[in-house]
Amino acid sequence: MINEIRAIPGIADISGGNEIVSLSERMMHAYAKSTVSAVESKAEVMRVLESPSVTSPEILQQIQEQVADDSLKISMVSTVTRKLTATVEALLRS
Repeated sequence: MINEIRAIPGIADISGGNEIVSLSERMMHAYAKSTVSAVESKAEVMRVLESPSVTSPEILQQIQEQVADDSLKISMVSTVTRKLTATVEALLRS
């Protein structure tokens, strides 16, 4: 099939072997993985913010860096999703 590719070991290997995995399955798996990661990171930041040691400048800097990293990751996922959607729409129109 045109939308199936062979799994490459070590690169988002969701098949558990040398099975054929559809591109849509790979994208859903990658999106779900990034969503779970973002939720876990947010929970960790909120946990740290609720602790009494939040007044330490070092901890505040770590929180700020974590939030900035998370923001960049979410922005990248959003951009890649938008670009993939536009690419698929263009391919379907042609």
